[in-house]
Amino acid sequence: MLPHAARLRRRQEFQRIYAAGKTFPESCVVLHVLPLTDRPDELQVGFSVSKKVGGSVVRNQVKRRLREIVRPLLPRLKGASHLVISARTRSAGAAYDELARSVIRALTRAGMLETP
Repeated sequence: MLPHAARLRRRQEFQRIYAAGKTFPESCVVLHVLPLTDRPDELQVGFSVSKKVGGSVVRNQVKRRLREIVRPLLPRLKGASHLVISARTRSAGAAYDELARSVIRALTRAGMLETP
């Protein structure tokens, strides 16, 4: 589970990120990034899995996997930003490793991930 302060939950926040943020598509996910200039220490992440991905069981499984992939990466994420990770339909049948590679590639392309 992600820390409470690191979660995006409100619909208005998601819509603002979709409208004004940059997108970084990958095979299984699309990363939406909205940099924050007024709050330099804030980093929040939200997850979006539409009904196109599958039924409720599949959607929740994909969401749990995405949260578990991002949770250990939180200390390595840099910059004050709001991130939304949207699952693509391919993510339903993807193995955990493939999903993790897709998320890491998107974060790296966005310049959000510090190298260890």
